[in-house]
Amino acid sequence: MSPCLVSTKKKNERHELVKAAKASIGIWSAYGIEETREQFWQTFQEGKDMGKRMTFYDMIFSMFQSNRNEDGAAFVMRWVIRILMNYTIGMIVAVITFLFQLGSIVWSYSPNAASGFLFFFVAAFAACSLIGAFILLMYGSCVGCFMFMANAGGERGRRGQTNQQDYDRVQDTHRD
Repeated sequence: MSPCLVSTKKKNERHELVKAAKASIGIWSAYGIEETREQFWQTFQEGKDMGKRMTFYDMIFSMFQSNRNEDGAAFVMRWVIRILMNYTIGMIVAVITFLFQLGSIVWSYSPNAASGFLFFFVAAFAACSLIGAFILLMYGSCVGCFMFMANAGGERGRRGQTNQQDYDRVQDTHRD
C-alpha cells in the first residue's frame, strides 16, 4: 500500500471516531457550546481585522487624493465615517461567515432535526445580537463624541462666526 492511501485511511478512521464521539455527547454539551463559542470569537476577530485592513488601505490610497478645500472638521468626519463603514462591513462579513461555520459545527454533532435547528437558531441569534450591539455602540460612541465636541464649542459655534454681543461691541468702537 502506498503511504498516501495509509494516511487517507487513518484520517478517515480518525474522522469517524471524532464524529461518533461528537454524536454521543451532543451539540448541547459543554464541548459543543465551547466549540461554537471559540468559532464565534475567532470569526469576530477576523471581522475586526478585516475592518482594520480596509482602513489601512483606505489611508494608503487616500494619500494620492488631495482635497484642498476641505477643513479639519470635514477631514475628521470623513475619516470617522470611513472607519465606521469599514468596521460595519467587516462585522457583517463576520456574521455571515459564522453562520456558515455554525451550520458545519451543528452538522458535525449529528443532532436530531429539532435540537439542531434550535441550537442553530439560538447561537445565530446570540451572534447577531452581539455583533449588532458592537456596531450600535461603535456608532453611538461616535455620535456622542461629535455631539460633545459641538456643544463644547460654546456660544461661538463654528470658526469665523461670532455672537451678536461681540459684533455690536466691535461696531460701537468703530463708530466713535
